[in-house]
Amino acid sequence: LQGFALLLATFGLLWVFVSTRPRRGPLTGLRATVAVVLVSAGVLISAAAFGASHSYGPSGAVVTGLIGLALGVMYQMCGRRLLPCVAAHMTFNLIGSVALFLG
Repeated sequence: LQGFALLLATFGLLWVFVSTRPRRGPLTGLRATVAVVLVSAGVLISAAAFGASHSYGPSGAVVTGLIGLALGVMYQMCGRRLLPCVAAHMTFNLIGSVALFLG
């Protein structure tokens, strides 16, 4: 638990470093690199959490973790809008439910 708290604190401090800039415009240099690393780490952590919370055994955790990774990438690519991810999750659940019902 201490390691996780340290990870969150480090993530928060780095985010402050990236987000508090005196000028507007695109990130460049070290801040751009740190931003990419932080976003990538955030997507990977959320994908792991998604896989763990939707775990249906070891293989289910991997599959749902990959789905979580895809949803995290979709979230970033859609301008950090949540609705496309919710729609994709609902569609995936619908397809799974229909396949389970039809056998």
